[in-house]
Amino acid sequence: MEICKLRLWLSLVVDETDREKVQPLPNLDYKVMQGNSLIELLSPEFLAVSQDRERNEMVKKLEQLKKDFFNAYSSTKKDRLRDEIDKLIRSLIEHDRQKGIESLRNQIKAIQDQPLLIDDKHLEKAREAKVKELRRKIEELRSIGEPGPTEHFEWRINFSEVFQEKG
Repeated sequence: MEICKLRLWLSLVVDETDREKVQPLPNLDYKVMQGNSLIELLSPEFLAVSQDRERNEMVKKLEQLKKDFFNAYSSTKKDRLRDEIDKLIRSLIEHDRQKGIESLRNQIKAIQDQPLLIDDKHLEKAREAKVKELRRKIEELRSIGEPGPTEHFEWRINFSEVFQEKG
């Protein structure tokens, strides 16, 4: 990853026409990431651009913090912004996890509240299997830990500004 950043910085410097006026190089920490982006622990329906105002506000704040970080030159400011960004990413993951669990619980409740019009053992077994599957998904969501720096990243969260802009 560091080689990639170095290559990007070198290409910025090489493209400068006036070597005396080279601008400070930008921070690429949240532009270039290492990890497995093929692993999605939070399913896309929980991460999509939504009508959830609280989540959308967090995403906008994350976008602004990343912009500020990109152009920060003071090490204390970079450290403060990095901490804020990491905390906000963790909050977004937790928010999405809780929304996912809430959605699954609502599905279970809807299944359980729906009366069976006929007494059919197969239908009852199918309902029980569906509820069991939804409960398994809830436990799956609860068990998701915070990804380590080289494991994977939730790209729909880490690059959420792209999804906000493009829908």
